Amino acid sequence: MIIADKKIIKERFNRNFASYQCGAIVQKKVVERFCQILHELKLSNFSKVLEIGCGTGFLSKEFLKKENPHQYFLNDLNTEIFQGIKNTLNSKLLLNYQYLSGDAELIDFPDDLDALISTSTIQWFHKLENFIRKVNYHLVENGIFAFSTFGQQNFIEIKETLKLGLDYYSKTELVEMLSEKFDILHFEEWKEAMLFENPREVLRHIKTTGVNGISNYYWSKTKLLQFEESYINQFKAEDKVRLTYHPIIIIARKK
Repeated sequence: MIIADKKIIKERFNRNFASYQCGAIVQKKVVERFCQILHELKLSNFSKVLEIGCGTGFLSKEFLKKENPHQYFLNDLNTEIFQGIKNTLNSKLLLNYQYLSGDAELIDFPDDLDALISTSTIQWFHKLENFIRKVNYHLVENGIFAFSTFGQQNFIEIKETLKLGLDYYSKTELVEMLSEKFDILHFEEWKEAMLFENPREVLRHIKTTGVNGISNYYWSKTKLLQFEESYINQFKAEDKVRLTYHPIIIIARKK
């Protein structure tokens, strides 16, 4: 299985922090749907919450529109990120929050969490099964593990053109990993195609949203021309080309 290079991820998100705010259209939609589901399931009144991969604060802002946890912990690889969402936390009068910087697979978590939430992050993890066990250990009885990730059709055009990309988990694999420790309250997935003028715009979108943490791929002029030709031949949609996102949202409760 191809795994993400977390050093590259950190560098690229740092470099593209401002452009991510505008370019991460699908990620914003995922956050909105994610919080809507939590509300519909009447999962609220969380006292102690940990958010993994808080990034630019999309989830923090949306989650805190309806929730006012007594303690809110925010994690991200990038320490610099936290300053960008500080105003949001202060505007919500959320006084008891704490930053936990570092790799969520490695750092220590607070105990007795009511909920651990995360969107568009765990696809970067190297050992998801171990992380799920870690989450289970730090949740209270009936605690909630709610997250989004991406499915196997995510960026399928890039993978088929370059033969390069993350190996995303299937629904069956995700359910199997969770089933030992959690009851799944909600599972939802969909595919969403974005259209671009040409393949270079696709690459620019991926670059400005920092969502390619696979490798430092070297683009020679010949490789770029070959990529463009192949991409257009395979994935032309009317007068544009497509790029597919495959979001997955899972809400689970500790057994």
